[in-house]
Amino acid sequence: MHAAALMSSDVVTVSAEESLQKAVELMEEGRLRHLPVLQHEQLAGIISQCDLLEVTGWDPEGFFEQPQNRPKVVRDHMSFPVETASPGERVHDVAARLLDRGIGCLPIVDGESLVGVVTDTDILAAYVKVCSDGGVPAALDPPVSECMSEPVITIDGEVTVDKAVGICRSARFRHLPVLQEGWFVGVVSDRDLRRSLGRGHPYRMVSEVMSLEILSVEPNCRLSEAAALMVVHGVGSQTAVEERRLVGIVTTADVMQRCREIDGD
Repeated sequence: MHAAALMSSDVVTVSAEESLQKAVELMEEGRLRHLPVLQHEQLAGIISQCDLLEVTGWDPEGFFEQPQNRPKVVRDHMSFPVETASPGERVHDVAARLLDRGIGCLPIVDGESLVGVVTDTDILAAYVKVCSDGGVPAALDPPVSECMSEPVITIDGEVTVDKAVGICRSARFRHLPVLQEGWFVGVVSDRDLRRSLGRGHPYRMVSEVMSLEILSVEPNCRLSEAAALMVVHGVGSQTAVEERRLVGIVTTADVMQRCREIDGD
């Protein structure tokens, strides 16, 4: 399978000179996490939801109403140069590049033209479909217990956002299970933390900014089942819980590791 088979070809883009407010609006309207940035009709960069969260806290009215925050343009906060792929690149190679570089999106370029984008969610959805069709050996769709991270690195709910950000960045984690008085109570993501930073709340407690919805799977369920839940709920991890006890965590990266091994020959 090639990137062209997975990519979204109806690409929403933003100009490098456009305001951050416009970028926020485009992401909200399309429920997008990444926007390719064009300058003189050429791909110049990419801006992600995480970039905007850290700048604005995803609070457009409150942020942009402050005179000192206007104008701010996409060019000043986009990532560049841009990692790209071609329509003919094999999906397992795209998965490997996303995983190795720790990014969530690859613009697909044919010559000098932007023709689509492939995201980590697209890769996960393809993995789920191939597994459900019986198209992979059992070794590539193992029980969650065989590929989850354990022991789990956790964080106390009383830790402040700025300290949690430091842990995520130093360990290159995107998700941290949260404990309150020793009990597992949820997961805080880098998105949650960036939103709090962008709103000027570095000293809030993690328990105040984490997601309240706890999504979990049993350790013996298949990795493709956990991946399907990540796709449906738009999350990057699933905790593995056994008899109400946190025993591991499986993330998008764990799934992508299997995806890079599919169709490798």
